[in-house]
Amino acid sequence: MLHLLRITSSLKCAKKDAKTTIGINSIENNTVQIVGRPWVYTNDYWEVYFAVIERVKMKFDENKIIVLFLHRIAYYTNNSSNNK
Repeated sequence: MLHLLRITSSLKCAKKDAKTTIGINSIENNTVQIVGRPWVYTNDYWEVYFAVIERVKMKFDENKIIVLFLHRIAYYTNNSSNNK
C-alpha cells in the first residue's frame, strides 16, 4: 500500500493539504480490493483517475505481478430429438 501512497502523492493534481485514503475495501473469494482515493479538484478527477491506474499497472509490471482472471468454460450439447 506504500507504493499506492507514493503514486497518489506524486500526482501534481492531487491536493497536498488533504489526506489520501488507502486501505482494503473488500476481500472476496479470489480478490483483495485495495483502494487509493486522493483528493482532487473536480476538473482534475479523470486525469488523476487514469494516471493512477496507469502507474499502478506499470508498478505491477515492474514487480512482475500478474492479475489472473477467472474463466468459466460452458459446453453446449444439443440433445434435441429433432436433429436428423
